[in-house]
Amino acid sequence: MYFSTSKKEPGGNTTHEKQFIFFSMTVAFAKTFRNFAKYKNENNPDDRNKRYGITDQNRKDKMMNKEVKVLGPGCAKCKTLDKLTREVVAEQGWNVTVTKVEDIVEIMQYNVLAPPALVVDNQVIHKGGVPGREKLVEMLKTAIDG
Repeated sequence: MYFSTSKKEPGGNTTHEKQFIFFSMTVAFAKTFRNFAKYKNENNPDDRNKRYGITDQNRKDKMMNKEVKVLGPGCAKCKTLDKLTREVVAEQGWNVTVTKVEDIVEIMQYNVLAPPALVVDNQVIHKGGVPGREKLVEMLKTAIDG
């Protein structure tokens, strides 16, 4: 925008009207920038966690209530998955309960036809074989952390 000292500009607006338009545009930009900064802060997980009262202790409490079940009748793969799961949980420092289920009737309630299987909070996250250590860590981290 240009400003002139004449009372009437070629565009038809007076100098005061142009100053008012410029001021209005500046205020609108400032509001937009403020809203953007607010939006940016809302997407920051730390700020969001503070706002909603989520603390590390809450996460640990939530994690303690998790139950991991290794389903399998007792074959070598089932024992390997159980051992590997317990090692990974201990390594990661998660306070979860790991149990081994060998009862066929209980295994069938999860619709598992190809043991071994891994269940976190009554949801089957893996079935049919022993996953690699990295994949197991990734699956458990996703299921436990949420």
